[in-house]
Amino acid sequence: LTNSFEAITGIDFERFYKQTMIDLKFAWKDEQFRKSKNKYSESYYPIIDQEKLYYVKKDLDSFWGLYKFGSAKPIIEIDIKPEISRIDLKNDLLVYTQFLPSPRYAFQSYNDLFSYNIKTKEKKHLIKNQRLYHPQISPKNDRILAVKFAKNNVWGLSIIDLEGKELKFITIEDETISQAVWMSDNKVIAIVQKPD
Repeated sequence: LTNSFEAITGIDFERFYKQTMIDLKFAWKDEQFRKSKNKYSESYYPIIDQEKLYYVKKDLDSFWGLYKFGSAKPIIEIDIKPEISRIDLKNDLLVYTQFLPSPRYAFQSYNDLFSYNIKTKEKKHLIKNQRLYHPQISPKNDRILAVKFAKNNVWGLSIIDLEGKELKFITIEDETISQAVWMSDNKVIAIVQKPD
């Protein structure tokens, strides 16, 4: 690549690179390239719980955090990937999944299930070494519904109690379950797709 550059332009590539870096260094000192006073941030998942608005937010200086509307500091910092899995909050109980790599196998990872009680500040690691997504607390606040990718490569719905015990695993033959939500305390609706 460098030989082609030199053959076409007639300029030594290394000299060109060094001069370009010097030019950029001086250009960035110009006022128009100085850091903006506006602070970059991303916010997701606005949730109303007990007439209070909560959301998750991240900026360039912090991890994702759960914020109460109007508060400058997060209630808790959480290691989540909003593009992979959502969170839920009901009756001061937050549930979310956290991406964790396998300590042994390089090509294996998990999405473990966690809960956090806003009042007591108690954090629980409910389910370990599983792949769970999109947790949602039941209308009676006694169970959690999550999409699960089981170890046998089957997608299903997992119903879990608040202590982390899986009560039921539901699959739909030849279907991939993308998301699910509670319709009532004993009914759920799921978005499914047929595999290619």
